[in-house]
Amino acid sequence: MAIGAWIWLSATSASTLTAQGSRARDQRVMPPTDSLVRVALAKATAGDTAAALELLERATDQSPRDVNALYWRGLVLSRTTAISLVDTPRRLLARHLLDRANDLDPRNPRYLIELGRIRLKTPLLRVEAERLFRRALGIALANGDPAQLADVAYELGSIKARRYLSGRDRWLYTTTNVIFDPIAARARLHYTREFLQNLSQPIENSGQLDRKEAEEYFRRALAAVPTHAPSILALMGLLYDEHRYDEMRQLALPLIARTSVSAAAAPTVDAQATVPAADTAAARILMASGLAAYRLGALAQADTLFTRALARFSADDRRELTHLGRISRKGDSVRIDGLNEADRARTDSAFWEAADPMLSTPQNEARLEFLARMAYTDLRFTDADTRQVGWRTDRGSIIARYGEPPVVATFPPTSDADANDAVGRVITVWYYPRSEVEFVFTGPPAMNVAFFAGNHRGYAEEQRQEAPFLLDNLPFALAVDSIPVQIARFRGASARTSQLLIAASIPTDRMYKAAEIDRGALETSLRLGPAAMLRVAHLDTMAVSLPTARRTSRLWVDTLPAGSDIRVRLEARDAGVQGAMGRAQADLSMLSLDSTTLAISDMLLAARLPSPGTVVGTWNTIGLIPRGTTDIVQRDTFSLYWENYGMAADAAGRVKYEVRITVTLEQIERTSSGVLRFLGEISDAVGISAEGNEQLGVRFERNEALGGRDRVPELITLGLGSAPAGRYRIDLVVTDRTSQKVSRTHRQFHLRKEP
Repeated sequence: MAIGAWIWLSATSASTLTAQGSRARDQRVMPPTDSLVRVALAKATAGDTAAALELLERATDQSPRDVNALYWRGLVLSRTTAISLVDTPRRLLARHLLDRANDLDPRNPRYLIELGRIRLKTPLLRVEAERLFRRALGIALANGDPAQLADVAYELGSIKARRYLSGRDRWLYTTTNVIFDPIAARARLHYTREFLQNLSQPIENSGQLDRKEAEEYFRRALAAVPTHAPSILALMGLLYDEHRYDEMRQLALPLIARTSVSAAAAPTVDAQATVPAADTAAARILMASGLAAYRLGALAQADTLFTRALARFSADDRRELTHLGRISRKGDSVRIDGLNEADRARTDSAFWEAADPMLSTPQNEARLEFLARMAYTDLRFTDADTRQVGWRTDRGSIIARYGEPPVVATFPPTSDADANDAVGRVITVWYYPRSEVEFVFTGPPAMNVAFFAGNHRGYAEEQRQEAPFLLDNLPFALAVDSIPVQIARFRGASARTSQLLIAASIPTDRMYKAAEIDRGALETSLRLGPAAMLRVAHLDTMAVSLPTARRTSRLWVDTLPAGSDIRVRLEARDAGVQGAMGRAQADLSMLSLDSTTLAISDMLLAARLPSPGTVVGTWNTIGLIPRGTTDIVQRDTFSLYWENYGMAADAAGRVKYEVRITVTLEQIERTSSGVLRFLGEISDAVGISAEGNEQLGVRFERNEALGGRDRVPELITLGLGSAPAGRYRIDLVVTDRTSQKVSRTHRQFHLRKEP
């Protein structure tokens, strides 16, 4: 949390402003000192802590017995230090100032609270910090001030909560002289899985006593002040771990209701400076409430809460929190950083449109999952005492990309000097069994601070390049089937238009596999247009007789402007059958084809046409049936269709061109064998033959009358016989013998084993 947030929280706390023991003394403060303090607070809340400290130093020099000046100077010094030896002189000065203030005003617990917070930054002094907080609690009870009581109870609860977080996932080594080695986890295959299975075991109910005591303190704080924001957030974190999501929502209602007013009415430190910290506290609680609603399956409510939360963050925090760079590859993140605001907004919209498992559902489940992850990082890892923001941490980056880890194992520190990262530090392992990926962190005990251990920072970057954002923890996304499609682009009626052909093979056999009805209603929707601006081009519902062991073939043809960049999004969904949904998506540019430049359309794989005739017409005039998938079964034959544009006619009005087709095996299936000998066993109408170790080729020439046509269609039939299963690429090269111009294109397909 920023220093400005702490200034606001402290300045608006009743325990700070209405301490009975200091009221008379504060009234005797000379106006110049009081003015210096007020201006310093305004500087601090604006982020200029250097100027604030300079003003506060002048104030304490001018009035050495002014408790407000002493307190605020000590607080700003304390809150701008980190857990390091470099900041020791600043902490010592802060302690001195706060001790003086406490001697002058012993009935105000605020000095003891801040002194305790300073002790928390030194692990060996945490017991002394708890002692100071207990003294402060006694004073707060004697004063009968609810705000004082809430502040102190929160600090005591935080100590217990840190101990709970450090011990809740504690594992025990079951073999002597063995510790978890982060380096070995990367060097040895299956190291983490085998270590967790064979050399360690979880401790049941670890940390539960600390968790219970922390909850009691936080509830004590909220009994005194129901809208005490720090206690609400801390208690929501504890409830989340126990899946008490409805209690989380109920807990936040008083503060959410209070902060439903306009942001213009936010409290201020003084009349001259509005402090954004009030909105930050509300934003964090709204985010946590959205997380609770999301876990309860109330997606519409979660969406609303997340939207309200984002609106209350500062513009910089909102931009950082939603930045796609954290779930993109490093190069893509750099490019996103270089975009202006308008382009970044369009990129965000296009990304979440593509990530949405089903556009036909009311909410974007992928974006809600991402925001839920960000809410979790804030709820669990944001720590004001260490000036840590959850989504900026190492652990927060992994949560954003891959979600909460299914397995968490925390191992205690060791005194073995050879243990590297484990000496005096806890080792925390996050294990994702589905992909058998682990990330290892290390940090001081009971501090809620952790960093990548060993070489895991580099490993995390490698994983980011391979898989920057996964939704494999989202059951809804996993339930969405992939719809095989084949997309082909041809010239339209003029050079200004392109014809788009979309053939689909909807896997109704899989989608309805678990259906217990005899008839389904499958809604199909085809959306076309620029990314983030899709329009529904086709929408219809078909009846499906069940059970079915067949796929459903569909074909759509649209005319679009040539040269335009478009996104194709196909969805099929039966709202009445759980899991009966599928999708396909592609981004492409429509062809720009004039009559003067030699060019080729996309190749279209189609069902075999037995007798195409001497003169081939366009695909829709010769009875060609496009395949809804580019999967070909071994020994099957298929037709390959394309159109040539811009052919140069000779004086007799004829076109002469050469066609060369090469089929290359790009990736063989692991179970295939004998690749070299099988490549020669080919059957094809035009005589395809083996060329080299991994290629098959065919070459032929055409000589025909152009006859005023704006295109020259071509059709051949291929069959790969018993060639091995795997991924193949067809390369097509057309050479115009009259103009000597050359045009190329290619298409991939997959050869499957015979049933």
